[in-house]
Amino acid sequence: MPLRDRQNGRASHRSPSAGGGPAAKWAIASIVLAIALLAGAGGWLYVKSNELRVAADPDTLCRADGVLPEVTVVLLDLSSTLSDVQKLDVRNELARLRDTVPRFGRIEIFAVDDRAPRIVEPILRLCNPGRGDDMNELYQNPQLARQRWERDFASTLDGAIEKLLQMPESATSPIFEAIQAVALQTFDDPALDGVRNRRLVLVSDLMQNTPGHLRMYDGIPRFDDFARTPYWLDVKADLENVDVTVLYLQRPASQRLWTSQVEFWSRYFDAQGASIERVLPLSGAQ
Repeated sequence: MPLRDRQNGRASHRSPSAGGGPAAKWAIASIVLAIALLAGAGGWLYVKSNELRVAADPDTLCRADGVLPEVTVVLLDLSSTLSDVQKLDVRNELARLRDTVPRFGRIEIFAVDDRAPRIVEPILRLCNPGRGDDMNELYQNPQLARQRWERDFASTLDGAIEKLLQMPESATSPIFEAIQAVALQTFDDPALDGVRNRRLVLVSDLMQNTPGHLRMYDGIPRFDDFARTPYWLDVKADLENVDVTVLYLQRPASQRLWTSQVEFWSRYFDAQGASIERVLPLSGAQ
């Protein structure tokens, strides 16, 4: 065969593979399409995660825009010594309460201060950042949310309560004054005017003890009689639409005083716009 013909033959023999053929073109197209789909999915996940991300204050864990679905105040009256059984029950009930706070709901801790008429300040104000139970693993990170909830919210809250449970007893118990301070510091705050869900959890033996004004160890007065005293005008507050739960610390005299206590405190809260939703006697007595 002439040299020219042999060269043309080799050239024509290589031409099908050199052009790639339909299979090669489909493979390239498939790779390009897959890359485009992955890029699109990644972009969608990025946009979706950004849509669901809410800016929060690093100290309080509350929404940066100030939106609150709920505010719960825990007021601890630990003026008298608690037994170990009572302390354990307080921990258990407040842990249950902690777990009912919705995401970005705020919980505040106050303590009755025997230095009345000093206005008590909140010991802690903290929002629930969410534990990740409602997060989608595809475009969110529920494990990280759970770790943050345990470290920054649950542990911080539990630590503050534990510290208060170790406080020594005091000579007086100005519960009215502490509730008034809670009303002024929290429930009457103009920033919370739009918050409908308001809760007050009072951990107390319900024995107001302010010598010179009212000492319930000498007897529980009728509320109608108390409401006619100047002292009532000094301590009354605005608790409109606040739901109250009492975690009742029982004392040796509790059984004898129970009926008159519940009657007085129900009228007391009702006169200020609040309502007692539940009175839960805790275990033990001291």
